[in-house]
Amino acid sequence: MNQGTKAEEYRLGFNAYNALSKITFADCAHAMLHMLSEDTWVGKALIVQ
Repeated sequence: MNQGTKAEEYRLGFNAYNALSKITFADCAHAMLHMLSEDTWVGKALIVQ
């Protein structure tokens, strides 16, 4: 994960994505906070990429 600005460009899901994909710290944090605001992901383990 690299430092960078929030672009809100990321994928959420259950499939293993390419290990070479990159996400900024800001986008990862945004995705996690977004997941807390809705019930879609409760009880599920997903991949943020």
